[in-house]
Amino acid sequence: MTCKACELIENKETLKVYEDDTIVAVLASKGWVKGQVDVFTKKHETEITKLDDEGMTHFLQTSAHVASAVFEALGPQGTNVIINEGNILGEENNDNHLCAHIVPRKFEDNLNLMWKPKTMDDEEKDKVLEKLKDKAFALDQKKGKKEEKGENREGKEVAQQDEYGHEKKEGKDSHEAHEQKGEKVDYRLKHLMRIP
Repeated sequence: MTCKACELIENKETLKVYEDDTIVAVLASKGWVKGQVDVFTKKHETEITKLDDEGMTHFLQTSAHVASAVFEALGPQGTNVIINEGNILGEENNDNHLCAHIVPRKFEDNLNLMWKPKTMDDEEKDKVLEKLKDKAFALDQKKGKKEEKGENREGKEVAQQDEYGHEKKEGKDSHEAHEQKGEKVDYRLKHLMRIP
């Protein structure tokens, strides 16, 4: 089965909102609402976790920038960013291509994205929590080893940076250091500072 998203990306008549070497954002011709933009990796990828760190960061940041552009250009009351990965609908209904759907929302768009909540008993919650903690711990260990080395991808030593992009100082927590300077720690600014 051919991938519909790959065909769309290759089609010269596709209405591309944004394109670079690895990502393309297209105006959805059959979106859930008018003005929906779909962000794809150019290379056929099925899961975000299969991307390397740089690719994942670029995909997510590009999706965030496109969501901002949709918000600014179309003036909706909000946006939903929905990432589809894997084959959740069966081979005949899903082309399997990693995609971030940027959905502009208006109060009366009659689009219902509210899923019915599922409940778990305490035993199920404990099992799921334990599995998630184990995986999260493993990821944290992997990340810690990379940071301990203080090396970039080429193996060159680099200075460790805090979330503000400043070189880390030994013995001081970055929040503490900024508060000592009289700077308020605002999580919104912290995240904006990460955007290139």
